[in-house]
Amino acid sequence: SEGNTTVVTRTVNVVDTTAPEVTLNGLSTVTVEKGESYTEESVTIIDQSSTSLTTTGLVDVNTVGSYIITYTVVDAEGNTTVVTRTVNVVDTTAPEVTLNGLQVVTVEKGGSYTEEGVTIKDQSNTTLTTSGTVDVNTVGSYTITYLVVDAEGNSFEITRTVNVVDTIAPEVKLNGLQTVTVEKGGSYTEESVTITDQSDTTLTITGTVDINTVGSYTITYKVVDTESNTTIITRTVNV
Repeated sequence: SEGNTTVVTRTVNVVDTTAPEVTLNGLSTVTVEKGESYTEESVTIIDQSSTSLTTTGLVDVNTVGSYIITYTVVDAEGNTTVVTRTVNVVDTTAPEVTLNGLQVVTVEKGGSYTEEGVTIKDQSNTTLTTSGTVDVNTVGSYTITYLVVDAEGNSFEITRTVNVVDTIAPEVKLNGLQTVTVEKGGSYTEESVTITDQSDTTLTITGTVDINTVGSYTITYKVVDTESNTTIITRTVNV
């Protein structure tokens, strides 16, 4: 109250020691199929000061593997936050396999079968295993199996059916003449036929010749193979 004065001071330091708040946009672990595209979604930053963002790391979408993207955020006071995202490039897609040629092939017995293989499309290296055989000399249905496995173990199997058939009638030729003339009272000798076929055959001969009666007689030769293909030819015997 007498005017005597004393002054004291306090220093208040306003500081920023809080690191930036950084949250990933999108997932922290991203899975990308090999050969597809990766879209960088970056981060969202909250801080009292201005900040700078540095993003490091690359993703090779053509190579299977695990990749790390690092986001480093530094504010004006040097406070730093580092967050990461993992990008896994995977190959879970089975190879695309298409048959060259027909899925069902028909081969005549005794003919030949040409293996046409398959066409393969895949992001990785592949191995092809072909199994199954075709016996062109035996009528039946045969299966050829194509198994394709890529470097990541993805597999695809496809098959082809090969049917060996016998649709050709036996080839039958008369032994001797097609028209035979016998004098009444003489003799007739049956000369039969010659048969050519891929399969076993049975021959049935019908008809008789009465050499004591003038007339025209027909001898019929019926040949049937194991696949029921049939050929019939005749011979005329004139007494």
